[in-house]
This record gives sequence, C-alpha cells and structure tokens, in this order.
Amino acid sequence: MLAQIQRSCGEGAVRLRRVLAREVHLDVRQPAQIKRIRLLGWLAFIGFPVFYAVWTFWFPQPYESLVLRLVAMLMCLPLLVTRDLRERKWLPPYFLFTLTYCLSFFFVYLYLMNHGNLVWSQSLVIAVIILFNFSGWVGGAASLVVGTAAAWLVYTYVTPPPAGLLEVKWPVELPIIGFTICTIAVLKIDQRILIQEKLDGMAIALGTVAHELRTPIRSIGSTALGMGRYLPGLIRFYEDNETPENSLNLPRAHFGLMKDALPRIQLEVERMNHGIDVLLVNARGGADREPGEPFPLGGAVREALARYPFEAGQRELVHAELDDDFLVRAEQKLLVMVLFNLIKNALHALARAGHGEIRLRLEQGPRRNRLVFRDTGTGIPERELGSIFKRFHTYPRNEGTGIGLAFCKETIEAWGGRIHCNSVEHEYTEFVLEFPQAVPRRGAAAE
Repeated sequence: MLAQIQRSCGEGAVRLRRVLAREVHLDVRQPAQIKRIRLLGWLAFIGFPVFYAVWTFWFPQPYESLVLRLVAMLMCLPLLVTRDLRERKWLPPYFLFTLTYCLSFFFVYLYLMNHGNLVWSQSLVIAVIILFNFSGWVGGAASLVVGTAAAWLVYTYVTPPPAGLLEVKWPVELPIIGFTICTIAVLKIDQRILIQEKLDGMAIALGTVAHELRTPIRSIGSTALGMGRYLPGLIRFYEDNETPENSLNLPRAHFGLMKDALPRIQLEVERMNHGIDVLLVNARGGADREPGEPFPLGGAVREALARYPFEAGQRELVHAELDDDFLVRAEQKLLVMVLFNLIKNALHALARAGHGEIRLRLEQGPRRNRLVFRDTGTGIPERELGSIFKRFHTYPRNEGTGIGLAFCKETIEAWGGRIHCNSVEHEYTEFVLEFPQAVPRRGAAAE
C-alpha cells in the first residue's frame, strides 16, 4: 500500500513538472529553448543593476531598491551557472517562480511605490510582454495574479508610511495591460497558424512521397514473392547437379542465407507499407478518423498481434490480458495502426535495453475504459515526456519520422478518447489509452 502511494505521488510530481514545463514554454530537448532561458537570465542579471543606476543617478525616481534588485539577480544566477539545464528537474518550477518574482512582483511593487508614474507604467507593460512570451496563458496569468497580490500586500502592510499612503491610479493601467495581453494573444495565434501551415505543407509532401514509394515497394514485394516460389526448386536442382566449380562459386552453406533473404525482404516490405499507411493518414488529416460502429477492443488487439511483422523471438515477448474486454466506437483499421506504432516503439526499447517484455491489459471503468500498454525496456527520460506526442519529435534523437505517436494521439482524441504516457528511465514505459464507454446503436441491435 505504501509503495502504491509513493508511486502515485511520484507520478503526480512528474505530471506537475510536465505541466509547468509546458506553461513556461520549456522544451528542454531543444537547445534553442535552453539558450533562450540563458539569454533572459543574462538580460535580467545585467539589466537590474544597470537600471538601478539609471533610475537612481541619471533620471532619479521617487523610489528605488537595491536589495530587491540584488535578490532578482541572485534568482537569475542558477540559470546562468548551471552547466546542463536539460538534466535539472527543478528547472520548470524554479523558472516560473523566477518569472513571478522578477517580472510580476518586482515591477508591480515598484510601480506602486513610484505613484504609478510614466516610467514605471511603461516598465510594467514591458514586463507583462516578457512574462507572456515566456509562459503559457495559465502560467502567465497565475504568475501575474500571484505577483500582483504579493506586491500589493507588501505595499499595503509591510512598507512603512508614508509609502503606504501614496496615491496610485492603478485602474488607469488596466485597459493598457489588458490590450497588451490581447495583442500578445493575437501574435501567438499568428505563430500557431504559421506552424500549422508548415505542418500542412509537410503533410502534403509526405503524402506525395508515400504515394510515389508505394509502387516500387509493391514491385519489390511481388518480385520477392515470385522468387520464393522458384528458389526452392532451383536450390534442389543445384544440389543434384553440384560440381566442384559450382561449389566454389556458390558454397552449399550459402543456401540457407538465400532462403532466409526472401522472408526478410517480405517482412521489410510489410513494414514499409505500414509506414506509408501512417504517412498517408497523417497527410489526409482527421477526415478519415470518424468513429464507426462499436466493436470489441480485444478483437483489434488480437488482429494487431496477428498481423504485426514480428521478427524471430519477438512475439513471445508480448503478453495480452484481454478478459476484461469492452466496446469502443472507433475505426478498427486505424486502431490497429495505432497499436502497430506502440508495438514497434516498445520492441525498439526492448532491443536497446537488451531485455524486457510487453504487456497489454484491458480495464473497464465507471466512465472510461482503458487499454494499458506497458513495456519494461529502456524507459523515457522525464525531460522527453512533455514532447513525445509532438509531431516530428523523435526519441532517441534522429530515429524514426517523429509522426507515430502524434498520429496515435490525434487519432485517439478524434474518437473522444485520451492517451498519456508514464515512464521511469531504465525501468518501464506505460501508455494508457482511454476510451469513452460505447454501446451498440439501437438500430444495429435490432438487426
């Protein structure tokens, strides 16, 4: 029981770090993201003391605080001196906390202490722009609310008079800050549109390439199938009429290699055709992912295990517990392709680890039913978990196309389901596919 509680707490902490990483736009796998954070850290580390001198000596303001600026500099220091930020689990929450203090709290507090004058009104708007460029809407809004509340409390109850009596016309700033946030929203929407257009263009290109590859691959498969019909007879004839000269050119020991080559070619052809199917489905988008009539999920799992082109010894590593079967409203062919992707990834993980097994388990729930797909291979590093469902993201790096898990997620969600991943590096990876409960339509039941 205690181990289960500890495991649940550990998984909850992983999900929280993943949410925080998403809210601070932090994909630690991308070097550009880490560079962006370091640049912001340098900007703050240099900017805070420089502007202390500007507002104290060159253009004096009613209030300044060297202590608050030194605290902000110290908070930015770990972002600059830590050697490999990608390996630091504390980075997402710490970065969001740093944004809250250095942008929300600091600028709101000095705005209040300086009577809301022009300099600090403009500075506050700039701080809001930076905040929402380095955070999502939930994270940015939470940071702004928490920082503003803390600044107001310190201004009201901690700062000694007469600072607490300063008159600040803060409602005048609300329309400006609101308009600034709306402008950032429009800019972010434009960025998403550009990204989506890029993805659409790549999907069209993938579809074209897939169609062009289908013909030569089909030709290779047909040739291998034809050779398979005649090769045994040719080998027998060669053996019956063996001469020393023939044995020198083609030793008898190579016959086995020739026999194994054709099944290997056919296996690779099946795999390439599967990859092409995934490319074509991604190129067509969600048009072909509408759910059909309910069917037992266990049947789709059995079909996937029967059709998948396992290599020698791989099928024995896969164990399926399908007694707790249930109906799903989906498209069975696409669901089998989803399972193909998960099986392929799991087998690769087992091959890299050199050990492990794969287990599929069906579970019925009060509102949603689940398919739990678990392998005990290499696992996935925590820093990768927030990105594995992104299109063109690959792990390990530069392996595969990066569209398999994105295809799984988009397909499952098109049927009203969900998919998420839990993993501990070097221990296990677990994909949980959740489906809404499905019942046969009345017309279908009556027939």
